[in-house]
Amino acid sequence: MNISGDLAAIFSFVLGAIVGSFLNVLILRYNTGLGIYGRSRCFSCGSPLRWYDLIPIVSFLALRSRCRYCGAKISVQYPIVELFSGLLFALFFIFARNNTFSISLFIPYLICLWFIASVLIFTLVYDLKHKIIPDSASIALAVVAIVFSVLTIGASQALFINLITALIISLIFASFWFISRGRAMGLGDAKLVFGLAVFLGYPMSISATVVAFWIGAAYALIIIAMDKASRIVATGGGDFQLSYSSKQITMKSELPFGPFLIIAALIVFFFEINAFVLFL
Repeated sequence: MNISGDLAAIFSFVLGAIVGSFLNVLILRYNTGLGIYGRSRCFSCGSPLRWYDLIPIVSFLALRSRCRYCGAKISVQYPIVELFSGLLFALFFIFARNNTFSISLFIPYLICLWFIASVLIFTLVYDLKHKIIPDSASIALAVVAIVFSVLTIGASQALFINLITALIISLIFASFWFISRGRAMGLGDAKLVFGLAVFLGYPMSISATVVAFWIGAAYALIIIAMDKASRIVATGGGDFQLSYSSKQITMKSELPFGPFLIIAALIVFFFEINAFVLFL
């Protein structure tokens, strides 16, 4: 057992959970006119929160998802983001430890991965909540992804191929947006996918694109099936209802695609999925 490595992985999880707590603040305050500085307050009663109310994951469980001062329910977003961020930081640490052959490159390599993890989590949750991907997030991802690629493969022909592949995928997404006038694809997705493609490199960037469409299609079909089932039960005259939403869901309903891209990118990154191997 590598005790020092295990402790470092635990530290990575704790650090990630702390970063996740900050990301929650950023997600809630971004583009609202509120600064990211200043004391956190309960959204219901406005009471300033003390440090022991802000311990990632632990405070949510200790308070039983209720505000200490007014009893208002705390959004489950807080512990989910903190937990996911902690797990992703730990997984990226383990990946960096197992795949970095130069000690001098380990720290910058890991910092890039952690920064990318933070941007992806912020983008995923923000897009789910608001159906928009901030340009600042896509730009930050693209810049750090390029730095990460340089650290990984250097300024080589492979880097050039990765950049060209990312540009082509991004242009394809942009064409979907242009032709459909924003109904089939958002322009933000085209910007996001560039950074993701640079981060993954060729051919995994193509794999992630394919997997994202698979996940998106599967999710849409499941939601449509749930919606139809809820309507059948609701019109059956019984007291039990599986109401998913009041708005009918169809294949034309708007779904944010950014989360599917991000989830697919992480799956492909950790499992090293190659679309060419799958199809050939």
